[in-house]
Amino acid sequence: MEMIGSGKNQQYLLGIDLNREYAQLSFVSPGRPPQSVSTVAGSELYQIPLALYRPKADSWLFGREALELAREDGKIPFTDLLQAVYARTKVTVSGEETDAIELLALFLRRSFSILPNNFPLQKVSAVVLCAEGADGEGKKQLRELGERLKLASPAFFVIDRKEAAFSYIVRQKPELWSRDVLFAAAAKGALELYHFSVNKEIRPNTANVDLALFGQPEGEVALKLSEGMLSGADYATVYLIGDTPERKWDEDNLRQVLRGKRVFQGNNLFCLGAAFYALSRTGGERGIIYLGEDKIRSDLSLEVFEGEKRRLLSLIDVGTSFFGLNMKLELYLNEARGLTFHAACVDRPGAGFSKTVYFPELPERAGFATRIRLSLSALSAREIAIQVTDLGMGMLYPAAQAVSENILVLPDVNAELEAEKDVPRPPSGEGAPDPAARMTIGNYAETPYEEKRTRTRVYCIEELAMLISRSASLLDESLLDEELVKWVQVELGLPELAKSLRSILSGRGQLWELAEKLMEAAYCPARDRRNALTVLRKTSGKDPLEKRKDQAIRLAQMGKYGKALGEFIAMLKEIPSDQLRIRSEILHDMGVLEAQSFRFQAAADFFYQAYNLDRDQESFEAYVMAKRLGSSQTEYVGLAAEVFSDHIVQKTEQRITQAKESWVNSPQRGKLDRLSELKFGGDSLLYYQECGRLIRELQEEYRSSME
Repeated sequence: MEMIGSGKNQQYLLGIDLNREYAQLSFVSPGRPPQSVSTVAGSELYQIPLALYRPKADSWLFGREALELAREDGKIPFTDLLQAVYARTKVTVSGEETDAIELLALFLRRSFSILPNNFPLQKVSAVVLCAEGADGEGKKQLRELGERLKLASPAFFVIDRKEAAFSYIVRQKPELWSRDVLFAAAAKGALELYHFSVNKEIRPNTANVDLALFGQPEGEVALKLSEGMLSGADYATVYLIGDTPERKWDEDNLRQVLRGKRVFQGNNLFCLGAAFYALSRTGGERGIIYLGEDKIRSDLSLEVFEGEKRRLLSLIDVGTSFFGLNMKLELYLNEARGLTFHAACVDRPGAGFSKTVYFPELPERAGFATRIRLSLSALSAREIAIQVTDLGMGMLYPAAQAVSENILVLPDVNAELEAEKDVPRPPSGEGAPDPAARMTIGNYAETPYEEKRTRTRVYCIEELAMLISRSASLLDESLLDEELVKWVQVELGLPELAKSLRSILSGRGQLWELAEKLMEAAYCPARDRRNALTVLRKTSGKDPLEKRKDQAIRLAQMGKYGKALGEFIAMLKEIPSDQLRIRSEILHDMGVLEAQSFRFQAAADFFYQAYNLDRDQESFEAYVMAKRLGSSQTEYVGLAAEVFSDHIVQKTEQRITQAKESWVNSPQRGKLDRLSELKFGGDSLLYYQECGRLIRELQEEYRSSME
């Protein structure tokens, strides 16, 4: 019988069939169709009895050898392992209890020894286990076998016999399944009839496999098979699997029942079906989609920007099992804090939705300034649980550890679509935020790159681009660094970008050229790119000392008083003592920073040092003001009488009066007036809530200024 669709495969794959009594193995090598493994060379004896026996503490026998030696020794081997796994029972080995699944894994590892010597077990990229009686809970338990098989790192899948039958059938010549197909599997005491049918009215075609179970009293096989075929189906092909109790399928009355059908016989078809399933999961064409009870019947995709192009990112394909669905990916969230999902039901043309789900629990930030982890899991074949976790934006926006959850209900052929959940929405209309996410670019580095001037660590190209766009005035030529280029190449995995950056460095390019290339690579918003490049071009070629002074002033304007002060102190250490003017300017700026932090005595000291260097009147007036605000009344009156002129004292008082008038009309004074109203109006609960909110704002503002 010809098997199609495996010639392009370049991987090593394993298929396993398990029932209550035996196991079978099949394997796939590059460019070859699946082959079953015989337990006796040159024979078609594929069944390995599902048994283990431990004659000595350091040895285990499996299969037929285990049964024979245990019988000779008068001992009872370990059998019924599959049932024990389903029942979650413990097994006692040498007086110690162990999980049945550990013994089943041991049995399979021992069974791998019958694979051909030239089959490289450690190169296997996928293992598929077809298990009799594997319902949802059974599949969940059997998935634990994946790690216990101790292979290198293969993908591990668990399917039932219906899906194995499907996988086998659709890999045969199309004329064999142009109409319905019947799989008849005989075993002890039962006859299983698998009815395969294809829905050719929709694209892509979908298939179902229905199972009918019959008791199998001896001599009634043909009768039961006949009853199973009287369903009105027009069978093109019948597959006979296993043996009847009479140990033969070819009795005369059975031939009569099967007259006019294409009939094939074998006892390894489920095992080959597992191998074909492995082929389909490792690069095979999508083709016909199997829709079993555990399969999701809708495609689900997410609206994203990849670079500057909007596209749909496939999340879940029709035919995916909802058992064990666990998908995670990282994205950048839009300003709307929403994700737009698209769903389409494969067997209900026109049924679907385009739905935006918002996550109000996440912090408000600028567009694509929040990296998120999107996690998808399935509660059923229709209900998809969505979890979004805030990962922040490195040091620029530390993660808030906020988590937001929602549930998507997919369209279904037999159910009405459910209304979208009532969730908060952003403003609509012109200028409303676009609820599409952005794909990440390159890797998220294990080792960050630290930008020297701002002392900021970044972990990805997006963080670096945002740092450049928001701190352009603080950057200098130290960014023209081979260390940065190596980091982009090795840590981020962006060799082409690294090549472009290295070309700029080797050609003695300007800082703005490097910055432009980095911002373009991260698809930084056009407006932010223009603003940053304008600043960088203006400062290009500027005196390094003046540039550093501008950087410190910019830090102060951003409220980063601690960083700005540290920058000024570092500059003073480097500036020669005979450059009085520049030293005076820096000391004056340091006094301003201290005054803005309400440290008036320290401010007065800096202003006085600045005045002594170049006798600048502005520094002296600032010194008087700092003493006025930071001294006791007695101390200030003494200074005013003995040191300060009347003109300076009067001018200082006038400025204080103006400041008080400005305060009366300020938003900050309005907030305090509001608190007074709440306090004396008797609304104590709201008063304390508002106090707490204001205190948190001030604390955050102070922490930000000290960074």
